[in-house]
Amino acid sequence: MVFQLIMINFAHLNVRSLLPKVHLLKVLSADLKLDILTISETWINENTSLDDVKIKGYTFLKRDRFGRDHDMVFCTLAIQGSKKLKFVHSYRNSKAIDIDSFQNDLRLIPFQNIFTLNNINDKIDFLNIYITRLFDEHAPVTHKAKARYRKTKLIGHWNYYKELRNFATNAIQNEKKAYFNYVSARSNNRELWEKLKHLGIGSNEQVQIPSTLSSVNEINDYFVNCIPVIDNTNAPEPLRFNDEGTDIKLTFNAVNCDIVNKLIGDITSNATGYDKINIKMIKLCCPYILPYITHILNHCIVHSTYPSQCKHAIIKPIPKVKKSH
Repeated sequence: MVFQLIMINFAHLNVRSLLPKVHLLKVLSADLKLDILTISETWINENTSLDDVKIKGYTFLKRDRFGRDHDMVFCTLAIQGSKKLKFVHSYRNSKAIDIDSFQNDLRLIPFQNIFTLNNINDKIDFLNIYITRLFDEHAPVTHKAKARYRKTKLIGHWNYYKELRNFATNAIQNEKKAYFNYVSARSNNRELWEKLKHLGIGSNEQVQIPSTLSSVNEINDYFVNCIPVIDNTNAPEPLRFNDEGTDIKLTFNAVNCDIVNKLIGDITSNATGYDKINIKMIKLCCPYILPYITHILNHCIVHSTYPSQCKHAIIKPIPKVKKSH
């Protein structure tokens, strides 16, 4: 997303008896190229003709005093902000899973068919599809309150969902208000505008990812093939790091279920990847699926292949800022 700072020229004047000075005001507004101009103490009332004080290119708004000596001068300006893409938070309620029923259905899945598939991508697709179906049955992706209303169509469930939605909306608005109050109280004008610019206020321009970057295989092939082939005809003698004088070779060894089980247990992040499967879902299916995961890993090692599914990634870039907060 690209943000563009909108500069507004704003001025306020306290001009007592405006009518004799309108010509000077026209020259001033033209020289300064003001977007907004507010004027107080003008002595203009309901009997003043607007034609006498209008300035070309400006919309004139007037508020009379009605007998009061002083009044607050204010201006309301609606600034168009950036259009944020709507997104919905969803989750799987793993705590509600009936473990006995879950494991019974898990044992009914014909995971042994993975052994008969020749292509590594087919093996992974088979595993992912059946794991996803299993969790869709026992812990479906849901927006709990709204999903319940869609199922029952009861007005009470709809009102409950609206209360939660409004509570969340008000909480977000209150936090935004508190943040802006905090920023405005502790920042000078320059820092304040920089932070407003960083939040995208005043811009709705967005940058889309070009279609040429949509294929991960094409991107991978580009970086693999962009390196020129090295001519080893006159290459120097390779360095040797052992006493025997033999070259050190990089080798991969097959893994077993114990190694895979330990590796899975050491993973602490519960982030969901491109396949929508997280480590918590994998652990709930263990140890039953361990032989099949082990088989997939060993197939990659033996056949020197890398699954296409693993070339996909969800990238969330962190914006560079001058100061860390």
